[in-house]
Parts: sequence; structure tokens; C-alpha cells
Amino acid sequence: MRYSTLFAAAPATEGGAAVPAPPEPRSHVPAWLMTIGFTLAFVGLGSAIYWGLNHSRGGSGAAAQPAAAPVENPAAQGNAKPHPLAKYLELAGMRFVGDKNKTEARFLLINHSEAEITNFAANVIIRIRSQKPEEEPVGTLSFKIADVGPNESKEVTAPLTTRMKIYELPDWQFLVTDLQITSPPAE
Repeated sequence: MRYSTLFAAAPATEGGAAVPAPPEPRSHVPAWLMTIGFTLAFVGLGSAIYWGLNHSRGGSGAAAQPAAAPVENPAAQGNAKPHPLAKYLELAGMRFVGDKNKTEARFLLINHSEAEITNFAANVIIRIRSQKPEEEPVGTLSFKIADVGPNESKEVTAPLTTRMKIYELPDWQFLVTDLQITSPPAE
């Protein structure tokens, strides 16, 4: 055993009385735990400020939009008989393009039948998948095509009538379309 170890183990005396040992150091909170705590605190504070600013402006997105006039939708009335060609036609790949003044819809019209369709015209009502038929649609459009061959698809571009701005329109996966054929007349 070393000499310094012997003296370190023996209590120091002062005038015959034992001097108390210095207090042991306190255990500290680990740095990783403090990092997590401060991160959560700052994220919570930032979220509270963001929520407070949005709440004070009164904007929650859907509640701030103006109400639109209802669109005539014969399919929503339930008493309209569907056009015989409707079961053979599909609208796919609905995309919205444009700027703040003019919005266009681009999509494919697919003919799944073995017959050629000529002088085709239709109106389309575009809705969000979770909407009820009596609610205001996202938009409407009308288009005409000279002919669509059997088992053929045609790319169509048509102006979209909507109250929403281009950046407010939903993505394609949230949309459903209601195709109302106006020409050729039902036989």
C-alpha cells in the first residue's frame, strides 16, 4: 500500500475532533436527456405560437371559403336514368394546371367499348372523394371530342370552372368525377 493512500483514508483531525468529509458531488442530469427535454419544449412552444396565430386570424382553410351556388347534378337527384354509353367510358388521370386567373383540367377519356363514339360531348362534376352529392363540388367542366375509337383513349384539356385557386385544388387521388353525357343523345 502506498503512503498517500494511507493518509487519504484516515480522517483529518483538527484539535482532536474529526473533520467532516466534503459532500459528495450531486448527480447531474445527463446531457442527452436535457437535449430531448429542450427539443420538446421548443417544438411545443413553436406549435403553440403557430396554432395561436392561425386561430387568431380565424383561418382553418375550409371554414374561410365562400359558399358557392349549388350545381345542377341530375345523378344526385336519383331519378335520372344514366346514359347507355356511361358504363363504357372512364375519366382517368385528372390533373389541374394553370395560373391564378385560368385553370384547366387535363385527363384521359377512355372508351372501353368495341364501338367508335362520334360527336361526343359531356359535362363533368368533380368532387372530393369524401363529399356527399348535395355538397358543393370542387369544380365543373364541359368538353367535346370529334371521335373516340374502340378501346382507345384521348387526352382532353378543358377549362375548369371553380371557386378555388389552383393551389387549393386537391390532388388526383382524392377526386371522383361524375360524367354526364350530353351528346350523342341516348337511344
